[in-house]
Amino acid sequence: MSKLISFLLLFPTIFFSQNKLVVEYAEIWGSNIHSCTMIENNNKTYFFQIGNEKNTPSAEQILSENYTIKDIGYLISRENNLFYLTGLIPKLRNTIAEDNAPPIQWKITNETSEILGFPCKKAIGNFRGREVYAYFTPQISTNSGPWKYYGLPGLILKAGDSDDKIVFVATRVLLNSKLDVSDKLHNHIDEMMLKKITIKEFVDIENDFIIKMKNRISASSPPGTFWLSDYLR
Repeated sequence: MSKLISFLLLFPTIFFSQNKLVVEYAEIWGSNIHSCTMIENNNKTYFFQIGNEKNTPSAEQILSENYTIKDIGYLISRENNLFYLTGLIPKLRNTIAEDNAPPIQWKITNETSEILGFPCKKAIGNFRGREVYAYFTPQISTNSGPWKYYGLPGLILKAGDSDDKIVFVATRVLLNSKLDVSDKLHNHIDEMMLKKITIKEFVDIENDFIIKMKNRISASSPPGTFWLSDYLR
């Protein structure tokens, strides 16, 4: 604990969470890279992922009134420990689910790094049975990060699971930004919240879609073709 306190004192805080924070991330799936944007204001966080890897809009574009909602792959809204999320598949694009995700129990290590000029400390934890890691900077005073990574004493600039199947890396940080979630997007989220579903219902819809797609592809595949994984949750 004394080492962490020393680390925090060494690098003065330059941002307070009551101001708007906007971060652009690259979401890396093997050779695929997707564009993501996180915005935090008044202890509420929105995270947007763009489903088309060839479409890499800036935070300014995503948060503008002109941006098309259907172009957002999925969005996650966090309030305290509650997450509200949409999905990538068509049926879940306009459906929002409530997920009371358990906070990640982080262990801060002595490993350090530098990302976008910010000194970072590495933490490891466990999220729903998966080992995960994160690099956070105490210079930016917030507990937020990409996707469902949060809960550290500083902004998470890089995070992923232990085998690096999916990695989020910050590519741009805007402090005290004037950007905000557009009224159009706010209204769309409010409409979805009126008919929100549970995370179990969400996963059931997702799994049903995967099974149907697998069966469709299997029917047109050569005999003897097999799947290494069903990707079911």
